[in-house]
Amino acid sequence: RVRMMETWADESVFIRSMATRGALGGLARATRGIVWTLDAFGFDMIIIDAFSSDAIPVHLLTVEAMQIYLQKLSENGVIAAHVSNRYLDLQPNLQALARELDLSYAYIKDENFDQHLPENFERSAADYAIFTKDRKILPYLAAISQGKWENTFADNGYKAWTDSHSSVFPLLRAHRR
Repeated sequence: RVRMMETWADESVFIRSMATRGALGGLARATRGIVWTLDAFGFDMIIIDAFSSDAIPVHLLTVEAMQIYLQKLSENGVIAAHVSNRYLDLQPNLQALARELDLSYAYIKDENFDQHLPENFERSAADYAIFTKDRKILPYLAAISQGKWENTFADNGYKAWTDSHSSVFPLLRAHRR
């Protein structure tokens, strides 16, 4: 509690002391019940940030994976995904997921920054996607970002990845040497 003096008054933060209460080491016996209770309320944001070194964890962007995320998401929550990749354009699959699951979807390419400023040292362009069931969130994001968040909901005919079907070949970017 002492370490969280600045945080405890924030109404959006839940802090519960989980002292061992007589148990010998480890977590209190009540911890599992607290986790189940919090889990039942749903998360406001789920962040997927497993894309690095241009590897594609396909299993994180399937219909079935999104259904699991949506089960854990609050009614007004968002799924935010970092989807940068030099070799694949993941947008067709992202749009197909949104279409398949009736979600609002927006995309941003974060590439407009001055590489010479100290705060941008070693910064690279990045792509992000947002999915939500709440139809009011994306217009709000577009308004506060001066239109940088694009609602790119095109029916491209692409079939969303599933646990039994996925192919990265149609998403390959053409590269010039």
